[in-house]
Amino acid sequence: MDSAFARFESIDASPELKGKRPPGFERYHVRLASGQIRQPLERFEKARRPEFAGTDIAAIRGSVEEVEAAWNRRAEDRNGDAWIFDSRAARDLAILGDRARARERILRARSTSDWTISADEFTRREGDAILAWSEGRMDEADRFVGEIFRDSALVDRWYGYLLAGSLHFASGDCPGAAKYLEEARAVPWPAQPWYRSYNLPLILHRLASCYEKMGDLAKARERNDELLKRWERADPDIPLLVEAKELQARLGGASAGR
Repeated sequence: MDSAFARFESIDASPELKGKRPPGFERYHVRLASGQIRQPLERFEKARRPEFAGTDIAAIRGSVEEVEAAWNRRAEDRNGDAWIFDSRAARDLAILGDRARARERILRARSTSDWTISADEFTRREGDAILAWSEGRMDEADRFVGEIFRDSALVDRWYGYLLAGSLHFASGDCPGAAKYLEEARAVPWPAQPWYRSYNLPLILHRLASCYEKMGDLAKARERNDELLKRWERADPDIPLLVEAKELQARLGGASAGR
């Protein structure tokens, strides 16, 4: 990966690239998809550019506090409509399983007049699902998310399945979580290719954990191995990776020899 990007950084060696933009944005995302957080954090968060606001880094770390802070900073940097950032923060917080923070954010988003005027159908359905889940109304949450699945846009289906699986996982329903997370995993590329790369390790870990609880150890090993392969060069202290290696040790079998 580094050797491919290095071509852009040596114009003398690659004169055909003269005048082209070095792929900083692409390098940033490829590193994060590989679980390599330190360099992107050092190189790009200092730039204070909106696309490098740290929400994705915080999500990979799995820290609700960092996710909340990153979305606050992103709203400040962009000076956009507050409801947009609150609704996106609510989604990330719900995916991480924090009912109270997700509820607070979606209520804030829904309380603005711009929500009624500007929010699209996908965002409204998602917000309704998060609110219903936060109040323990899982049947209603499923109904709202089910409306998302009927949308033909791949990116909406991707987020719908991811959200549904996350809500069931946070509610302790492994069969429901596995059903929806497998659907998310099966959505064809490209469906939000950047964020899919960030969320896929979380999906794989949750699937492996649920299959272990459900007694399907073969599938648990398979999903955990897939995660470890994707993150074979990842920063070793990412909590999700630490948990995946602990699961690897418990499961034994094929993964244990890696």
